Amino acid sequence: MSKSPYRTPMRYFDLIETFPKPGCAVCSLLLHDVERFVDLLMFEFDNSEEMRAVFSASRGVCGEHGEMLRQNKLGNVLGTAKLYRASLNEVLHILDHAQVESLPPSNLDRLRGRGAKSNNTPLADQLAPTETCVVCDVMDTYERDYIGIFCQYLGEERFQETFRQSEGLCLPHFRQALRQMTDPANAQVLIDIQRDIWSELLSELELFIEKQDYERRGEGFGKEGNSWIRAIRRMAGEKGVFGMHRTDKPPK
Repeated sequence: MSKSPYRTPMRYFDLIETFPKPGCAVCSLLLHDVERFVDLLMFEFDNSEEMRAVFSASRGVCGEHGEMLRQNKLGNVLGTAKLYRASLNEVLHILDHAQVESLPPSNLDRLRGRGAKSNNTPLADQLAPTETCVVCDVMDTYERDYIGIFCQYLGEERFQETFRQSEGLCLPHFRQALRQMTDPANAQVLIDIQRDIWSELLSELELFIEKQDYERRGEGFGKEGNSWIRAIRRMAGEKGVFGMHRTDKPPK
């Protein structure tokens, strides 16, 4: 992403304004943008042929964004019902044409006392989504934009100093920024700032742990009191950004 000589991207100002707030700025902005997208989805696209086709192919949205859909500010339950009607119609169409089969046991299976094996993998594969969650796709696009802006402007004094006063990036977004950072000097700046921020968090964690000792329990807690919560979020990202990354596919 190259700098425009005519206009500073709005996402630059979004990051500048979000750095002073608690948490990873990229996570916070993503959550805000995706919530707005879901509201827009229910307001403008719920009854479009294109969106119905997307929902059919993706079997709706992922569990994380399904909850967001359920709680969207517009409360468009009719729009949600119409979209999921398309998903269910697709699934039922597949089941209506399904053939349930079994494979005869092999000689080795017979020796081991095993019966027939399932041959339903083709049906299970047909039921799998052929497209990813539309909200996840949008989140990926926003995320690339924010990380690109971050890498592009980190060498700028204002951006750098504002970031220095923040709680830093979460580990997943820090890794993404490192992968995109092409300027070695900027990469070192990023590493140095992030190290300072995490070192301070570690010191607060150490103090929190020390104060768990019964001899110090009367001292009370300061900023270190929620350091363990911030540590969780700094290592994994804010709730709702990265999810569980689970799959129903069997382990290899």
